[in-house]
Amino acid sequence: MKLIPNLPMPRLIFNSFVVRDKFIWENCAYTNSWYAMILNKGQFSVTMEGREQLARENDIVIFPRGVQFSRKVQKPIDSLYISFDWDVDDKELKNILWPCGVLDFPERARVDADTEMLRRLCNIDTELSQHYFSDIIFEFARLRGEDSIFDYSGISDKAIVETIRIINLDYAKPLRISELARRLGMSHVSFTNRFEQAAKQKPVAYLASVRLYHACILLDTTDLTVAEVADRCGFENQFYFSRCFAKKYGLPPSGWRGRIKV
Repeated sequence: MKLIPNLPMPRLIFNSFVVRDKFIWENCAYTNSWYAMILNKGQFSVTMEGREQLARENDIVIFPRGVQFSRKVQKPIDSLYISFDWDVDDKELKNILWPCGVLDFPERARVDADTEMLRRLCNIDTELSQHYFSDIIFEFARLRGEDSIFDYSGISDKAIVETIRIINLDYAKPLRISELARRLGMSHVSFTNRFEQAAKQKPVAYLASVRLYHACILLDTTDLTVAEVADRCGFENQFYFSRCFAKKYGLPPSGWRGRIKV
């Protein structure tokens, strides 16, 4: 079940600059965390899970924990080197972030702004760097999955699948979990338990995540006020929306919008 709105944000451990003239790693794997390289200058080849790719200037390369790779510097590199982790098991990320390696961004403006800020903040502000790096991961997952963003093919409970469809279509309406339960002829508690068993999360959490996901898109692509975004995404008011947004993404809606306009 691929639900991009619930993509956990990465937890940045450290970042630093790395310069390499000639360097070869053969059949290696990181075991303690995930790593990313943002190439400032130079060029290197990377082979991972049977795919050979070439990383060039400004490319972002992701190395998942435990995945074997080979890396060879072809032109001297200057790179931002990032160690990060997740608050969920790596297996839960496989349908969202794979294949890794050199990330493909059809639209570069937002990502380039993020990477420039990461370079400026390296070894200065880890907390703010966390926000910019999270944005890169979020954008990659969004672009990669927007054609199948709510893939619930792994759920066998037809009633819950239908409920997810309703939420996906009507998230902007004043949906109530009690009303969704009533449509299935179930109590609030029974419905919540059944939804959580099938979808691995509570219905109220899924509804909030879908709304927040669409709010991110509106913040990125429109000049709507925070109040207007909240209203269009089904939140009761902008203050509740801002609290939910900050809890999930670590900064308020205005901060999210501000950082991609750098």
